[in-house]
Amino acid sequence: MLAPWPAIPSRPSPKAVPLEFQSTTLIHMPFTPYHLGPGAAIALSLPRRFDIPVLISAGLVVDLEVPIIALIKSEHYIPRYGHTLLVSAGVGLVWALLLIPFHGFLGRLTRVLRLPYEFGLVKTLLSGVVGAWSHVLVDGLYRTDAGVFWPSNMRNPLCRFGREDAELFCLLSLATAAGLYVVIAWRARKEVG
Repeated sequence: MLAPWPAIPSRPSPKAVPLEFQSTTLIHMPFTPYHLGPGAAIALSLPRRFDIPVLISAGLVVDLEVPIIALIKSEHYIPRYGHTLLVSAGVGLVWALLLIPFHGFLGRLTRVLRLPYEFGLVKTLLSGVVGAWSHVLVDGLYRTDAGVFWPSNMRNPLCRFGREDAELFCLLSLATAAGLYVVIAWRARKEVG
């Protein structure tokens, strides 16, 4: 049996609602740059196992749901199903499939950036799912309304941190990714020259 989304009262204005429930408005940026960090760190830690551009971009595409919901302008809270592990896996798969025709361009782009790139269907699809999940799990760290495990009605067990802690985690992940990129690019340059 599918569980209903946790009940949240209707909201007459964004100011009357706790900050964690305001994400369905355009108060926050549609594409949170913080989500770049974890996806990039995962992709660059295993660059031959993942399709780097697909994984990183899949972590951002999940947020397309936010402006779409904001355009609906409902007086009631609208669940963010795209921010669940189940639905985001589908979003990641569709995104990966949409990028397959561009793998030649993505390969040239990553080689210019001195990153390894070898197309593989399974690798690309897996990268789409992992990228989308990295986004959902980061949101799950601090969002009390995140239905990460929907359709289960289980409360979000990941929500143990505040927004600032999650942002710090994302920034540290981005710094880690930058360090990994420097090492990978340095090795690639050394191999060529």
